[in-house]
Amino acid sequence: MGLPYDYGLAEKVLCLANIEKSYQVAQLHELPVQIRIMEEIMDNCDSQGLSTGKPLPGRMTLPSISLVLVACICGWFMMQLEILGVRILVPYFGSSVTVVTGSVIGVFLLCLSIGYLLGGWVSSRVNTGLWLGGAMIVVGVWKFLIPMITEPVCDPISMSDIDEKWGSLLASFILFGVPTVLFGTVSPVVVYRLTARTGNAGFSTGLVLAASTLASFSGCVVTAFYLVLYSLRNTLKTSGVILMVLGAVVLTITIQQVRKQKNKLCLIVLFTAFLTSSAFAESQDYGSLVYAKNSLYTGIFVYKNNSVMTLKFGRQGSSSAQSQVDLADPRVHMAEYTEMAFCGLAYNSDPNNVLVIGLGGGVIPREMRHYLPSAEIDIVEIDQAVLPVAKQFFMFQPDEHMKVHISDGRVFVKKQKRREPVTKYDYIVLDAFTSDYIPFHLMTKEFLTELKELLADDGVIVANVWYPNQLFDAEFRTFLDVFGRCQVFCGNGNAMIVAVGAKQEILTVEQIVKKTPELQKKLNLSFDFFGIVKKLAPNAMPHPQAMILTDDRAPVNMLRNSVNR
Repeated sequence: MGLPYDYGLAEKVLCLANIEKSYQVAQLHELPVQIRIMEEIMDNCDSQGLSTGKPLPGRMTLPSISLVLVACICGWFMMQLEILGVRILVPYFGSSVTVVTGSVIGVFLLCLSIGYLLGGWVSSRVNTGLWLGGAMIVVGVWKFLIPMITEPVCDPISMSDIDEKWGSLLASFILFGVPTVLFGTVSPVVVYRLTARTGNAGFSTGLVLAASTLASFSGCVVTAFYLVLYSLRNTLKTSGVILMVLGAVVLTITIQQVRKQKNKLCLIVLFTAFLTSSAFAESQDYGSLVYAKNSLYTGIFVYKNNSVMTLKFGRQGSSSAQSQVDLADPRVHMAEYTEMAFCGLAYNSDPNNVLVIGLGGGVIPREMRHYLPSAEIDIVEIDQAVLPVAKQFFMFQPDEHMKVHISDGRVFVKKQKRREPVTKYDYIVLDAFTSDYIPFHLMTKEFLTELKELLADDGVIVANVWYPNQLFDAEFRTFLDVFGRCQVFCGNGNAMIVAVGAKQEILTVEQIVKKTPELQKKLNLSFDFFGIVKKLAPNAMPHPQAMILTDDRAPVNMLRNSVNR
């Protein structure tokens, strides 16, 4: 005969002390039915990991703390995966906030909700330790495999006819769906078991949510500030191994508990492993502000000082200017780098097809349109809010020979490669700057390899970079690794890395000087081209220990703030 009432696990714990006393009374008075009921209840509790010798409800014990710690560990690694997930997809689908970041966040939210529901359903049906340990091992294996399956998953999707927003969403589901669902089951399972141990559902729920959220915050900060400086591939593999080890520890302890073999080293082992995993993270007067807007990517600010307009990205009051133009004399280059971007004319003075990645105020493409009226100019700008600003304040006007494409630069390059016939560019300018620097995925070996396919044999690539710092050396070395033959024009804070096509020649200072008078006259340049020639550093080479930037590892922030020389 079964129990007359199906006791819930929490109820069993709440009345456990009274049951023990009632059991003793029943034995004293020889009441067989009551004795059998009490024995069934206590055996049921023991079979689910609770013994009648446990402390009174409401007290936190070593196993209870271990459960909370497991929830914290899973919260930490879940947030790590979410932050790294954006970086994983950017090389394939671009850096759009509304596309890649939105897809990753959306997938995580949806899959977590599924995980919460699943966790609530299984919490009373499976052994807690076996589920948590198994989930950690599966997620660990999955994270270890992500670097190997990313390209086979993302490349066909990004190269297909699927719109990039739906493509990134699909790739997010495939890469991150399973581990996120499993992560989502952890909190409900832990809350259920902790409630059974403490007898206080409100306290247990609040404790697990607070602790796991704090751990997620830690995982977010450590990953975003520090782990991104290291190899993406190695970080995912290392965290996968750590999760597998921790899952194995949880399974081992659970099996020992089922066999009545208590192991009081649980907290020490988990806490030590968690600490180990955590160890791996000049002002100018621009005049008055005449325009301000927050776009999807950055803050856009336009200043006016008499006839000089200045464009700045980021936050109001930041010192660096993206573009400047004197409305009284638009042929005058207010910024040194916009003149230096024309250094490629020394290699190819008559380009037919020009590609400019990064619009800003549109000074470079606008001046190219003036000096090269027969050229077809494609401009790629990711932020659609920038184009109206360039047109309204900086005298930029696109036309049938100068077209603006609103797209991520890398996505545009990928799509151009698929066109039949493929457009080959004689002159490519890389000038895609955010408020801080060039987006990392437009500096890597993989991107430059794709860009190389669009470069004509007699073409030239000019990349605007900052120097001197370790990032400049890394960029220079990456260009050399992809193109083999490169030169550098060094200005005051900016440098132009020049790479040439297969049939183009590297020039000496003497050769460029010899070309300068004819070039100056032919194009009727309003600026002194000889001043650009003097900036050529023919013997410049990257630092011997400079790294090659890859999609897997491109610690831009760290290198940008470190000086070699």
